[in-house]
Amino acid sequence: MTSSPSIARLSSGAPFTPIVASDINADGARNDRAFIFDPTATSDTSVAVAMRRLIGQSTSRVADCLTSQLGEVAGVLRNDAAAAAGQQSVARGPLGR
Repeated sequence: MTSSPSIARLSSGAPFTPIVASDINADGARNDRAFIFDPTATSDTSVAVAMRRLIGQSTSRVADCLTSQLGEVAGVLRNDAAAAAGQQSVARGPLGR
């Protein structure tokens, strides 16, 4: 009888970060994080209406992710000092509060 090693990876749900579908920072990758506009703070009414609609029509997890990051770039680390010290930091979002 022979045996072979096996590797398995289990996940109970992938975290997500809102991204844009273009290369806004010119690094060659289409994985740039989106800025989450605060509909109460923008002077552009079309952006405010679109954000309210997006949040209102999203699942509760997506709406929580978006509202927790209003006025910020999505997925920015909460504790930059910990990251600089090489410690683990938690990204913002529904799975990383």
